[in-house]
Amino acid sequence: EKSFRIRNCKYGDLKAVSKIIFASFYNEQMRKSPFSSFLELKELDRLQSNFPYNSEKHNMFVAIETSTEDKKIIGFVDIDARPATRRIDPPRPYMSDLAVHPDYRRQGIALNLIETCETIAREQLSANEMYIRVERENYIAVQMYEKIDYKPQQHEIFGVEDTTVLLHKSLD
Repeated sequence: EKSFRIRNCKYGDLKAVSKIIFASFYNEQMRKSPFSSFLELKELDRLQSNFPYNSEKHNMFVAIETSTEDKKIIGFVDIDARPATRRIDPPRPYMSDLAVHPDYRRQGIALNLIETCETIAREQLSANEMYIRVERENYIAVQMYEKIDYKPQQHEIFGVEDTTVLLHKSLD
């Protein structure tokens, strides 16, 4: 039985979320640098400025650990279906910042967060596809996405001007 649940992210969750993102997406050298607390604050600031106040087309979700009293935040994902406005914006709906606390990985949390986003996309956004961008070097993540039918998609920027790959899934 799973010992976590998924719920909408609250503004007050973002500090814990920024720590998970920092642990997930920053390499050891950056995490141990004298600037680490500044980088973590920068992530918090980015999350706060992007927080979806009553937007129907933008959601953030957290995974909450339920086997202990403290209901610790152990995972996060952002799903955005607002219209892309810049050339560098990924296609919509788009999942980003999918991250699970290092101590809680390989327990199905990421898959549950993805399923939550896919359900929202289908049922609330009437979308029939989903996108996510992932670092090409992040083999574990790329493998996980491929297992659940995400396929690489050509893009003029992602994978061309950076080290990522854009993945696409048909939700039909």
